[in-house]
Order: sequence, then structure tokens, then C-alpha cells
Amino acid sequence: MAPKKTKTTATTIKTREELEGVMGEFARTSITRGQLALAMEERLALVRQDYESRLADFDAELDALFADLEAWAALNPGEFATRRSIELVHGAIGFRTGNPALKTIKGVKWEHVLDMLKGSGLADRYVRTVEEPNKDALLADREQIGAERLATLGLRVEQTERFFADARKEPAT
Repeated sequence: MAPKKTKTTATTIKTREELEGVMGEFARTSITRGQLALAMEERLALVRQDYESRLADFDAELDALFADLEAWAALNPGEFATRRSIELVHGAIGFRTGNPALKTIKGVKWEHVLDMLKGSGLADRYVRTVEEPNKDALLADREQIGAERLATLGLRVEQTERFFADARKEPAT
């Protein structure tokens, strides 16, 4: 097995004093970025606020016009006797058939349907059984199971370590 290669990164930091300076610059840049993002969000909120009320007015008008068109179509079924839609100068109206969906009969619950399927001999085709490893339980019990036993099951526990740099959100005094 080939040895793992460790990725090395070049740095300009040579002393603890330089480290403090770079972290200070990191913190200042992070604060400035945060302030800019906040200013952007405030401006976007104002724009949204300006447009949302106008858009709501249009939505209400569209809903009323759509309801009127739908009511006309319901009152004139003869217009749709040969075709599902009517082409008009400014668009088309009509009916679209949706995808089929199963619904329970009034008063019947899906649990009852499941029991009936199991009792009818149709369960092997129409009842799903999902089996999958319980990763959460395996991870929680990893110490009791042991790394060797996990390996015989084709598993290993991996935990990575990531570098972090948390900038203080207030300037240093």
C-alpha cells in the first residue's frame, strides 16, 4: 500500500506576531464583508417590499379573471364537446387531464388498505418493504461493535478534521 501524501500549503506567516496580524486582517475583512452583505440585504428587502404589494394586487386581479374564465367554461360545456381547449385571440382556455392518483374512499384509512392488501394475496406486488442499514444505530454503537467487527461487515468509521478560523465580530480594542 502506498503511503498517504500529505498536502502542504505554502504560507507567508513566520512568527506568532505575523500570525496575529494575518488573523486581524482576516477578522477586519470578515467584518467588512458582513457589513456589505447586511447593506445588500437591507436594500433588497426595500425593493421586495416596494414590489410585493404591487405584485399582490396583480395576483388578486389574475385570480378573479381566472375564476371568471373558469366559470364561463363550466357554464358552456358544449364549447368543449369536440376539443379540450379553445384558441382565442389572446390565448387559450381549456381543460387538462391530470395524472392519475389513488385516493382512499371516504371513511377508509391507508392502514386499512394495507391490511386488505396483505389479506388478499396482493401484498407481494403492491406492498413495499424498504430494508437498509441503520447507519445512525451503527455509528452510535461503534464502540461496542468494534472496528474489527465493523470491518468484517465492510464498514469503517471516518471522522475528518477541518481547519477553522473564526473572526470576532467586533473590532479588537
